[in-house]
Amino acid sequence: MTDRIIHNSVLATDSFHDGTPCWIWTGRTYVNRSGNHYGRINIYTRGKHKTVKVHRLVITEIKGRRLPRNMVAKHLCNNTLCCNNTLCCNPAHLIGGTQSTNMKQCVADGRHRNQHSKVA
Repeated sequence: MTDRIIHNSVLATDSFHDGTPCWIWTGRTYVNRSGNHYGRINIYTRGKHKTVKVHRLVITEIKGRRLPRNMVAKHLCNNTLCCNNTLCCNPAHLIGGTQSTNMKQCVADGRHRNQHSKVA
């Protein structure tokens, strides 16, 4: 699985987190309601075909961490220089968390659509 993710990614030249470049997903994508692009990949488990989000797959398969459905995959590489941070699939840039902590991080980093929001 790691080989497939690496094969479908390119190293960013303008987006880094803690000194490591983003791995920008170049494979299949989808656009969410907010207009953000996220990577998707087809996998086969137990004889069934599934389409999954790449950033979630990285956390479970490469990092070996459990990510329940009520948890989200948070991108730590919220570099505003690169509009593709949601396409990053570098395992070092992804952690699991709640939607609440994800939104607080988004507001604190100045990426939320409503820039007048306050972090509680």
